[in-house]
Amino acid sequence: MLAILCAIANLGAIGVAAFLMSFFATFPWENLTPEEQTADDWLVLAAIVLAASALGLVLCVVMSWQRLGVVALAVQTVVSLSALAYALEGSSHSDGKLLGFAFAVELAAVGALVLSRSSPRPRPGAV
Repeated sequence: MLAILCAIANLGAIGVAAFLMSFFATFPWENLTPEEQTADDWLVLAAIVLAASALGLVLCVVMSWQRLGVVALAVQTVVSLSALAYALEGSSHSDGKLLGFAFAVELAAVGALVLSRSSPRPRPGAV
């Protein structure tokens, strides 16, 4: 049960991050050139991939699919690190907050997988 709660917490945090990424990538900022406006478009796709991988992680934890869960976690981590590196390039004062949030989100995902692996599984056909 704790593994599912960790996976859901991860999904919620990724959902917030994905929304913010999409919002900042598509917001019509003033005084930007067309090239500057389209430079962040990849964040929308990254947000979709992040949300899908977090949802997949929840499904894998619920269904006890460990190998697919590791794949979902790997995809989430790679995309998160890419977005984090991009954000840290443009950040001038909130680096600690970004790193702390990213670490907490990834820790929840890893915790969900580890806890789901160690939890007892009901046998098929058992009531």
